[in-house]
Amino acid sequence: MLNTGAMLAILTTITLDDYYTDQIQEKRQKMKNYADSMKSIGDNVRLWGGSITDTLRDSGRTDLEQSILQGAQELSIYIFAQVIRGHAGCLTKYQKRMIDIAFQNLNMLPFSREEYDQALRGDAKASRLMEETVGLSPEHCGTFWHDFIETMDAAQAGDDLLKTITDAYAQLVCDFSVLGEGDVSQAEAIYERFAGGLQSALQEYAETASLLRDPQLENALRAMRQNCIMLRDLNGIDDEILLDYTLRGNCITV
Repeated sequence: MLNTGAMLAILTTITLDDYYTDQIQEKRQKMKNYADSMKSIGDNVRLWGGSITDTLRDSGRTDLEQSILQGAQELSIYIFAQVIRGHAGCLTKYQKRMIDIAFQNLNMLPFSREEYDQALRGDAKASRLMEETVGLSPEHCGTFWHDFIETMDAAQAGDDLLKTITDAYAQLVCDFSVLGEGDVSQAEAIYERFAGGLQSALQEYAETASLLRDPQLENALRAMRQNCIMLRDLNGIDDEILLDYTLRGNCITV
C-alpha cells in the first residue's frame, strides 16, 4: 500500500533541499558579483588616476597640478554620490565599504567624511563643492574638466585617452550600482549626463582654441601685454602682474 504521508515527506524534503541549495548558490553568485565589482572599481580608479597624472606630466602644465590632482581624487566619490542620490540616499554595506576605502586613501579632498555623508542625504557643502569641481553635464562643466581638457590639448592626447576616461566612468557607475543590490536602473542616465557634458565641453574648448589661434586676436593680446609692461615701468611696479584674459584660461604673464 502506498504510504502517501511518507512520500509527501520525501518530496517536501527534496523540495526544501533544492530551495536551500538554490539560495546558497544565488548568495554565492551575488557575493562573487560584489567582490568582482569592488575589484573592478579599484582597478578603474587606478587606471583613471594614472591616465590623468600621466597626461598632466606630459602637458608640462605645472600651474594646473593642484587643480588636476584634487579633481582626480574627487571623481570617484562624486560618481558614488550620484549613484546613491539616484536611490534616494540609501546605500548598502558594500557601497559604504567602498566609500570607507576611498576616504582612507584620498588626502586632497576639500571636505570631511561627515560632510560627504551629509551630501548623500541632500544638498550640502560637499555636494556643492563636488559639482563646482568635477560636475559635468550638458549645462555645466566643473573647473576640473576645463583644466583637464587644457592639459589634454597641451599633451597632444588623442582619442585613446578619451576612450580610457569614458570607459572607466561607465564601468565605475555600473560597478558601484551593482553594489547597491544590483540595481543599475540609474546607471545609464548618469553616464549619458556625463557623456553629453564631455561632448559639450570639448566642442566649446575646440571653438575657443580656434579663436585663440586667430592672428588678429594674438596680435591684440600681444599689444595688451606690451601695454602692461609699459604701465608697470611707468609706475615703478616691481611685483609680477598676471593678466588673465579668460578665454578658456589663457593667461599672459608680464
